[in-house]
Amino acid sequence: MQFAGFDGATFTNAPNAGAIFSPLQPFQERAAKGLSAEVILADMRKRLAEVQDAFIITISPPPVRGIGTAGGFKMMVQDKRGRGLPALETATQDIVTAANQVPGLVGVFSLFNTRTPKVYADIDRVRAEMLEVPANRVFETLQVYLGSAYVNDFNYLGRTYRVTAQADAPFRDDITISSI
Repeated sequence: MQFAGFDGATFTNAPNAGAIFSPLQPFQERAAKGLSAEVILADMRKRLAEVQDAFIITISPPPVRGIGTAGGFKMMVQDKRGRGLPALETATQDIVTAANQVPGLVGVFSLFNTRTPKVYADIDRVRAEMLEVPANRVFETLQVYLGSAYVNDFNYLGRTYRVTAQADAPFRDDITISSI
């Protein structure tokens, strides 16, 4: 099963994420070929490590349905010396790398990264007010052009449909600088 826009690590919607749930063949069929779940996951991790343009994690199936295997612990890393986000990201990745070398820990990861594109919008609030455009309308417009905005739900023929406002693809591809 594949879910585009679903972050499997946080179980939230995210436009830059996806999740794939792959069923395994019955144990008896895999055992004859020496394919335990651990062997399959190790092979997948090796192959997926070659993908440079994505952050991919694999999680083993639970031994008992309904009881997950992705539990564990959570750690917070702080930049107490004020070295900046790139240094914090490097330190975080060093910790993740070291943790993955510890016997018994597998698939340790961090969602923190500084490579997510950032946009700074310098909004002339005084001019917007002079044009009788409330600041919240400017922000709503930016939300629609940079992502999407929930409008409402409606029922049609017994089904409920969600209405989402989003700029057409060509207008979301590039960020252009303009003024009000």
